[in-house]
Amino acid sequence: MDRNSVLTMVLAASMGLTAWVVPCEARLVTVAVTAEVTEGPWSRLDFFQGSVQVGDRIMGTYTYDTAASLLDPPYTIGKYEFSSPPCGISLEVGGCTFQTDPNNLHFEVMVYDNVPAHISTIDRLMLLSGQNLPLDDSEVTAIELLFEDEYAFDARPSDPYHPMISLVSTALPTTAPELRYWPRREVTIQGTGFTITGRVTSAVLVSGPPKMVYVDDDAAFGGDGSSWDSAYRDLQDALADANAAQKPVEVHVAQGRYRPDQGASQAPGDREAAFVLLDEVTLKGGYAGLAGADPNARDPQLYQTVLTGDLLGDDLPSFRNRRDNSYHVVVALDTDESAILDGFVVQSGQADGLFDDTAPRRDDHSIDGGGLYVDGGSVTVRRCTFRDNYAYTYGGAALLAGLGSRIHHSTFVGNAADAGGGAYVGGRRAMHFQGCLFQGNSARCGGAMARWSGYLPVAYLVNCTITDNRAFQSNPIDNAEPNALFLNGIYAYNSILWNDRYAPDYRDLQAYYSNVHKSHRWPPPVDLDADPCFVTPGYWTDPNDLGAEADPNDPKAVWVAGDYHLKSEAGHWDTASQSWVLDEITSPCIDTGDPASFIDDEPEPNGARINMGAYGGTPEASKSYP
Repeated sequence: MDRNSVLTMVLAASMGLTAWVVPCEARLVTVAVTAEVTEGPWSRLDFFQGSVQVGDRIMGTYTYDTAASLLDPPYTIGKYEFSSPPCGISLEVGGCTFQTDPNNLHFEVMVYDNVPAHISTIDRLMLLSGQNLPLDDSEVTAIELLFEDEYAFDARPSDPYHPMISLVSTALPTTAPELRYWPRREVTIQGTGFTITGRVTSAVLVSGPPKMVYVDDDAAFGGDGSSWDSAYRDLQDALADANAAQKPVEVHVAQGRYRPDQGASQAPGDREAAFVLLDEVTLKGGYAGLAGADPNARDPQLYQTVLTGDLLGDDLPSFRNRRDNSYHVVVALDTDESAILDGFVVQSGQADGLFDDTAPRRDDHSIDGGGLYVDGGSVTVRRCTFRDNYAYTYGGAALLAGLGSRIHHSTFVGNAADAGGGAYVGGRRAMHFQGCLFQGNSARCGGAMARWSGYLPVAYLVNCTITDNRAFQSNPIDNAEPNALFLNGIYAYNSILWNDRYAPDYRDLQAYYSNVHKSHRWPPPVDLDADPCFVTPGYWTDPNDLGAEADPNDPKAVWVAGDYHLKSEAGHWDTASQSWVLDEITSPCIDTGDPASFIDDEPEPNGARINMGAYGGTPEASKSYP
C-alpha cells in the first residue's frame, strides 16, 4: 500500500472524514519581546532629552511568515523578504516608537544545519530591516533582533560537524526562542548619530490567543468542549473540533483513559482508528479535570492522561491477547513542529497488521510505530511516556520518519519491535531527544533505538539515559544496515548508556561527555565507563509470576520499571514521596557533563556543572556532594 493510501485510510478512520487535505498555507507568527537597554543613545541626548537610559525597558513585537520562501541556498545567510504588513518589527523605548517600513522589509535568517564547524559553530536567527519608518527628524537606518545559539558545545577538530543545531531546517521557526539556551540575544536600533542596544529578556509567542478545547472522560454527554463544565467526553470529538477551527488551538485533556475508536464519528473496535496530530494544535494532558478541586491544575505524573490502543481493555502481559488493539495510538503525517503532544501516557499500540489463518500479514503502515507513527513531517513531544507498545517491524513505541521531530523529557519503557523497540528513526533531518529515558525495551536489533542508513546524522541524544534494553541479535542502539562511517551514527551528549544486553560497543555511536558501558575504544572527551549508581534499576520478570526475576534473554519476560535518578550523598529526588532522599554513595555521573552546558534548573548544591543522564539540567537533578 502506498503512502497516500495510508494517509487517507488512517485519517479518515480516525476523524470520520471522507477526505483529509490540509493545504500548505502561509502562517503568520508574532512574538512579543522585552529587552533591557545596555547602551543608550549618548550622541543624541539632545533629541532623546535623556529619556533613554541604561536599564530602561524596550518592548515590542516581530511578526513574520513561516511559509516565506528561502531566496538563498542553504548553509548560508537565508534571506526571507516581505513586502506588506503585518510582517515586521515594532519597538518602543523612552516614549518613542521605532518600526520597520512595511513596504521595504528585509529579514535574514542564518541557518546552520550540520554545517562543517570551520564555517561556524553558531546558529543565528536574525530579523533585520534595513529601511525603516522615520522618527521625527531622525533617520532610523536599521532595526535588528539577533539570537545566537552556542548551546553547549564548541566544535572540536575531530568533530567536523557541529551537533547542536537550534534551527534544523531552512524554515522560519513557529515558536518563540527558548532564551535559556541563547547566550547572546540582542536588539539594536540604529539611526543617524545614535545607537540603542539592549539584551532581550523575554520572547513570548502571542499569535493567537489559541482556541481552548476541553476534554474529560468524566464529563456529561453532549458537551461542546468550550469549558470543563461542558467538556467533550472523547478526545476524537475534540480533535474534529480543532481540525475545523481557526488555528492555533489548545486541547486540554483531563486525567483518565481515552481510546481512539471512541467518538461521534468513530466505529468501536476499528483498529485503524488513531489520534491524529494537526499543525498548530497542541494536545496537553495531565489536567485534574472535573475530578479535581481545581480542574485547571496540571501535573502529568499525578493526573495521568492515558491514550490507549487496548480497545477492549483485555490486554495480558508479554503482549498477549492484543489482536483487537489499535495499529497506532497516535499518528502524524506531513505535520510540522507545531503539532505538539504534551503530558500523555501512550500505551498498548499493536502494529502487527492483519494476521490470522485466512489472511496474510499486511505489508503497509500497520506494522510500524505502535505508539506513535510519524511520516513525512515532524512533531514535538514533551513529557510523555510510551509504554507497552509493539510493532511487527519498525518502532515499537515510535516510528519517526520525516523532518526532524523533537522529543523532550519523555520515557520509553517496555516497548518491543523487530527493529527499534523504543524508537526507529530516520529521514531528511536529524531527530532530537532531550532528557529522555529508555529502559526495558526489546528488539531483534536496536533494543532502545534503531535507524536507517543515510548520509546525515540521524539522532542527537542530549542528557538521555539508555539502560537495561535488550537486543537479541545486535546492539541496543543499532543501524538496520551496519555501517561504521562517522556520519552514519547517533550522537550522544551528557548521556548515560549502560547495562544494555549485547553491547560490547555501540556501533556508529559518537559520544561526548557521556558515561558509556565498555567505552574503552573512545578517546576523550568520552572518559567515563563507571557504574552510574542508579537509585533502583528495573528488572525482567516472569509474566506468570511478576515478583520473580526472569532471564533477560527470555523473549516472554516482562519489564518492571526502575528509578534511574542518580544516587547522591547530598540527596536524590524521590518521585513517590516527592522529597529528597540521602544515599550512602554518590554517582560518578554527577557534575561530569560538558562544562559548557547550562545547568538550567538543577537545585543547589549543583557543583556549577551539569549532571549526565535524563535528569541533568532539571529540578530533579541529584545534588552535588561537597
